[in-house]
Amino acid sequence: MVDLSKYDPKIVALFKHYDLNADFSLQRTELAKGLTDLFKSLEPDMDQEKMNSLTDEVIKTYDLNGNGLIEIDEFSNLVHFLVEEKGLDLN
Repeated sequence: MVDLSKYDPKIVALFKHYDLNADFSLQRTELAKGLTDLFKSLEPDMDQEKMNSLTDEVIKTYDLNGNGLIEIDEFSNLVHFLVEEKGLDLN
């Protein structure tokens, strides 16, 4: 079982929302849905090809253990980057 208490509750809620099979990791399709939703506010004109490329880049950059999935710690790093560098609002 993953200890979620060390993560921001907003990030945990967001992660759980996209972790459709509740396996505590985001598969590519789950991540793509989450990124699409998150980037609607940051880049509303992003097309599907660019979103696919972004999803691949996020996996390449944030999948630190190389298992092809984004786990809660990796997702937390991603969200912190989006908040701090891109101005994402989690509210």
